[in-house]
Amino acid sequence: MKSRLLILFCLCISLKFFAQCDQPGVFCQTDTVIYSCSGMLMDAGGDGAYPDVSSQLTLCPDAAGLRSQIFFAEFDLEPGFDGFEGHKLYVFDGPDTGSPLFGIFETTSLAGLTLSATNTNLSGCLLLLFDAEIGFNQGHSGWSAQASCVEPCTPPSISIASNE
Repeated sequence: MKSRLLILFCLCISLKFFAQCDQPGVFCQTDTVIYSCSGMLMDAGGDGAYPDVSSQLTLCPDAAGLRSQIFFAEFDLEPGFDGFEGHKLYVFDGPDTGSPLFGIFETTSLAGLTLSATNTNLSGCLLLLFDAEIGFNQGHSGWSAQASCVEPCTPPSISIASNE
């Protein structure tokens, strides 16, 4: 009887996860590339606590010449304790780990902040690499963010006029 309850519980948790991540406009961090200028981004746990696995998500604009932008509505990662490192989100200004690193973010450091691909990033993509394999998640909600795109800033031009 206990094993049947355990199987039923696991099935319910799995259905809850997949229902969230399969909704139109909701993209969960499951080692994928997304071409979109709108939608909700979430860690691999969807709306619940995130699993103790590392994963990545690459967000790219769906039109040429645009830059990806991410607003982190929620950001709550497991902190380090007893000499162990906490969980981290690495954000790169480009489509892969060879791109410049924006930063390494922990605990609640990104909550309420917006990151945008820079003008020097011709792909307009942002790579989110989530490192959650060290330690275990003790009920932290993870992260969720809103995706959008922006047009790159045009650098000012200078012209010199001569009175000759």
